[in-house]
Amino acid sequence: MSLFTKPSLALWAFSLLPLVHAISIYTNITVPSNITDACASALLSDVNCDAVVPALVTGDYYPETTLSRACTLNCASSLASYQLDIASACADETWLAYGNETMPITIIPEILRYNYNLTCLTNDDGEFCNNAAASYASYLDSNASISAIPAGGDYGNLTVTDPCDICLIKNLKFQAESPYYAGPDIYSSSLYQSKTSSCGVTGMPLTTTSGTIYTATATDVSASSTATADCAGTEYTVQDGDDCHSISFSQGISTSWLLVDNNLTANCVDFPTSGSLCLVDTCSIYTVATNDTCSGIAKANNITEAQLKAWNPSIDAGCYNLDSMVDYQLCISKPGGTYTMPSTTGTATSASTTASVPTN
Repeated sequence: MSLFTKPSLALWAFSLLPLVHAISIYTNITVPSNITDACASALLSDVNCDAVVPALVTGDYYPETTLSRACTLNCASSLASYQLDIASACADETWLAYGNETMPITIIPEILRYNYNLTCLTNDDGEFCNNAAASYASYLDSNASISAIPAGGDYGNLTVTDPCDICLIKNLKFQAESPYYAGPDIYSSSLYQSKTSSCGVTGMPLTTTSGTIYTATATDVSASSTATADCAGTEYTVQDGDDCHSISFSQGISTSWLLVDNNLTANCVDFPTSGSLCLVDTCSIYTVATNDTCSGIAKANNITEAQLKAWNPSIDAGCYNLDSMVDYQLCISKPGGTYTMPSTTGTATSASTTASVPTN
């Protein structure tokens, strides 16, 4: 069974774990035995998430109360750090996955985050799209097995009967932009384009980006932002004419980390025009140019491709979404490290040729 076509996270189905603020994804018993001590240590580290998070599976429905408990900014940030640490400690290591497939260890936290972020998608009102999908499934088949829908029909305030509900569109878009599970089939069959066309939805083209992987909050974003009093980094006051890219470039922080550090919407939508921001994950940066590839960027900056992906979790596993990140800033050193001022040119030189998006 391929990890890229069907859910295969049974190893993480620890639904009986106590509800604590810090949980372990792996134990000394379940951690792969053929890896280095450093890699094992990274896998065994705790994440600040609810105990249900490791058991979240693409395609399953969950009660609204469970999602509210699981889908938090602390958890999203902790999972990002977990992926970063594993990518650094396990860069060249593999394990024998399900179906006797040899897979890179680094794909483990990426799949974990994929399931988490798909499950935690919200609409503009902060309602969970997983609940919307469950409500619509129940509407289509009122006799559906109770095991396939949230216990007691716990959909929050959602009652979805419209096949063009924005949450159903967002769910499909998230999957079409991913290289995992049904993503390549949805992409190659133009199912998403057909759906948006029939529903009259505009302004939501496929970008094959995993930017939504950072949207783990149900709160709305206003046109201003204020850094929290306990900002763990440096506060920056938004200036007239600033946008997410100019701040990323001048302050030395990847565009994605700027957004996630400040609980802002993916893709710089509704970026604040006033207030202050908290800059935590600063780094040496590189601005993506047309025709760049992950391997080319890594080689040009004397880092490994694994490091590039680890420091920039918005890059998907196959680097298929890099062409949608042109003009975005990436980290070419570990986030949270010393910032190195880039050259005065706004965009870096293209490092290589672009990779094609797979169709199967």
